[in-house]
Amino acid sequence: MNVIANIHWPENDVQALKHYIGFMIKLLENIPIDYSNLFSSPLPVMRGYLAGDNSEEDTRRAANEWRSYMEKNGYMQDFKSPNALKARFALLALGMSVSAMQEKVDVGEHVEWAMLCCDKLVGDDKKSLDIFDSYFKFK
Repeated sequence: MNVIANIHWPENDVQALKHYIGFMIKLLENIPIDYSNLFSSPLPVMRGYLAGDNSEEDTRRAANEWRSYMEKNGYMQDFKSPNALKARFALLALGMSVSAMQEKVDVGEHVEWAMLCCDKLVGDDKKSLDIFDSYFKFK
């Protein structure tokens, strides 16, 4: 049985998006992913969205910057180099939207990819699994 498929998401799409972003923030706060050598960290944008200081358009703009960065550097098919993994995580963190929630995009797949990026960057899947288990409720 796929545990990720059994995540209990809030019924309200805005609340479900906030729950997803909250998880991504929790991962970044607890797993040492260093964005200091890149142009920005996704953390301030995500925190700003949850605080109501940033709009969904702000997160979309930041996601587009990361997508452009990935394309410009040939990272779209790179699943190994640290900067590609950091960029992929940022894109996953910022690329989800209320409209995606309304369209029932497979959010669980985004969660799974984000955890995989974290695990590859730090070489340990225990920490992301612990965060996952403590953050989500299941059906």
